[in-house]
Amino acid sequence: TDYTELEYDLDALTGDDLLIAETQVVEDGVLTPLPLATGNYQAAVFARAAKIEYDMMRKLPARDFIAATQVVKVFLNDSV
Repeated sequence: TDYTELEYDLDALTGDDLLIAETQVVEDGVLTPLPLATGNYQAAVFARAAKIEYDMMRKLPARDFIAATQVVKVFLNDSV
């Protein structure tokens, strides 16, 4: 499937979504004391918000990947 844009809803995320994203990142081998600050975690959270597979995030063009993870970074920073 080719996408020209991804709809996402960060406000609809639940605690379960964030915990699942964290588990996906850990299963991917990323170990960090600050998961909120990693691109991996931000990508996993965006994937949950966009209802796509976490692995699909890795295949995004770099510019789109950065844009998506930055949206999540701002969302997470505003929530703390």
